[in-house]
Amino acid sequence: MMELAVGLEEIGKPFVWVIRPPVGFDLKGEFKAEWLPDGFEERMSKRKQLLVHNWAPQLEILSHKSTGFFVSHCGWNSVMESLSQGVPIVGWPLAAEQAYNS
Repeated sequence: MMELAVGLEEIGKPFVWVIRPPVGFDLKGEFKAEWLPDGFEERMSKRKQLLVHNWAPQLEILSHKSTGFFVSHCGWNSVMESLSQGVPIVGWPLAAEQAYNS
């Protein structure tokens, strides 16, 4: 997660990042600032980047004309919603509920 945050900051492009707990943490647990680089949220808010903790209206975001791509855990609903809106998917299947041997 740290590496993804650093990459997003360095490319300087607009993004919406729905931050869920990383592998090894309780998926229903609270957000922890330690998952991100020091000061990341503050720097991103000044640049008008959007970080959302836990939940966001995914279909609404995917249907927005400025959405360029979607990094997804590849769950069925996420794939169907992305495809229905014509948004390319970058698959990251081990980031959520997908088992390692799927």
